[in-house]
Amino acid sequence: MIAEINRLVTKHEQVLVLREKAVDIMLAVDLIRLRESYDAAYLLSADGDFTPAVQAVAAEGADIYAASPDLSYSLRQVVRTYIHLKKSWFSDCYRTS
Repeated sequence: MIAEINRLVTKHEQVLVLREKAVDIMLAVDLIRLRESYDAAYLLSADGDFTPAVQAVAAEGADIYAASPDLSYSLRQVVRTYIHLKKSWFSDCYRTS
């Protein structure tokens, strides 16, 4: 029974990573696809992978604000404002190994 539980945990940890990337892609697509629906958007991520999508909508006049504990250099260059969030505010959100 314990071995089966460990196997399932390992299996789902791998799926979580794939799911996280899929969510990132969907968010980037929505930033672009829904551009006509907003003047400003708040991106709660530090991931530099969002840089091209943010650049595209900013070029069309949208104001994008990034809020996170850290921010990639490339994303910081294209958002209107970076809102620093304290890491301690999220201490109960992270899984420790």
